[in-house]
Amino acid sequence: MDASRARRTRDPARRAWYARYRQWRFARHYGFLERLPPDPASTLTSRARPCSPSTS
Repeated sequence: MDASRARRTRDPARRAWYARYRQWRFARHYGFLERLPPDPASTLTSRARPCSPSTS
């Protein structure tokens, strides 16, 4: 389990994940995410990539 603060803040990937999760929890708490499922991983992985190159 990587719940200790030292481990959470050690590498950039974990810091980014925890920062995104904090934003998601804040938005859910204040009612911005009422239509989304309660699992943040499902909301983050199902998004389309906004910067994908055009095939035309």
